[in-house]
Amino acid sequence: TGETVSANVRRLREASNLGYAELARRLKATGRGIPELGLRRIEEGERRVDADDLMALAVALDVSPITLLMPPT
Repeated sequence: TGETVSANVRRLREASNLGYAELARRLKATGRGIPELGLRRIEEGERRVDADDLMALAVALDVSPITLLMPPT
C-alpha cells in the first residue's frame, strides 16, 4: 500500500502540473505542512505516509483518500 500511495502522489501531482513547492504550499494551507524534501521522500518511498498526511494530500490534490490508496486501474 505504501508503494501505491507513493506512486499515486507522484502521478496525481504530475497530472495536475504541480511542482513540489506548489503542493507543499497547498498542504500548508490544510494545516498539515509537508516540506518539499518530505514530498520527494514520499514519492521515492523513503518516507511513510500516516493517516493525517494521507488526508492532507488528498485535499491538496483534490482527490478522495481512496484514490491515493488504490492502484489506478
